[in-house]
Amino acid sequence: MEQPKYYEYMLPELQILKDKKVYARNDLIELAAEKLKVSEEQKREMINSGSPRYLGRGGWGLTYLKQAGLVSSPKRGSFEITDAGLDFLSKHTSSISVEDLKQFPSFMEFQKRSNKDDENQVVAIDSEITPDEQIQVAFNSLKQDVCDQLLSKILENNPYSFEKLVIDLVVAMGYGGNIKDAGRATKKSGDDGIDGVINEDKLGLGKIYLQAKRYAKDHLVGSPDIQNFIGALNLQGAKKGIFITTSSFSAPALKLINHPNNIAIALIDGQKLVEYMFEYNLGVSVKTKYEVKEIDNDYFDNI
Repeated sequence: MEQPKYYEYMLPELQILKDKKVYARNDLIELAAEKLKVSEEQKREMINSGSPRYLGRGGWGLTYLKQAGLVSSPKRGSFEITDAGLDFLSKHTSSISVEDLKQFPSFMEFQKRSNKDDENQVVAIDSEITPDEQIQVAFNSLKQDVCDQLLSKILENNPYSFEKLVIDLVVAMGYGGNIKDAGRATKKSGDDGIDGVINEDKLGLGKIYLQAKRYAKDHLVGSPDIQNFIGALNLQGAKKGIFITTSSFSAPALKLINHPNNIAIALIDGQKLVEYMFEYNLGVSVKTKYEVKEIDNDYFDNI
């Protein structure tokens, strides 16, 4: 079952407030979620910021109602219905849409303020999802575009540079301190099936062995590749290894690493590789930063 949209919270929120009592924000959203039959599983669904999706959607429903003058906040984090809200509810008993709110000048002014930088606009008032979620969707879209470009760049580059890239990435992820002390790529022809060695910690008390395969996207890494890597690790007396490819792993290859062999192996495919590069700022630079801010209630409580 799909999560209720933020605008679907508006009707049950007004219906609950119809008793003219003051409700705390989260209590009100919880009651509305009950009316909408939001499941416990749906309540555990989070957005990127770590907040429950349903609370965010219910909160934006309240924001829109407030901007339309249908509810008010007599004190911080609480809501009550207004006379305009009671009148509006009497005429909208089955559903409420954003379009219904456009009859109120205060809501239209809110929409105008939100859209004032129209040519750079990201958030749309009439969207099916909340502004928070729209930012998340836009970010994910931009991220995937950069990741696709990263993978293409890797495949265009010198094959031997891929082994160096793999070392740089594992160091960027926090293994072994700095690049000078942490790891090295082996000779270009390969070193018994090992393409790199990385210190597991800054003291070099443990080592992780790397295999890097720069394959075309449609060239799957199969179980023979993994078997050869396991053999190479055994020759080194190694207990841990990372196999990184620009393509993907076949189903038999994925099953092979779960067989008991006393060696822990992590598999990183092309998509995961570029996502790690994006996360750890390897091969990418920051173009623009946006900050999403909220009210600091502690500040206002102490002035």
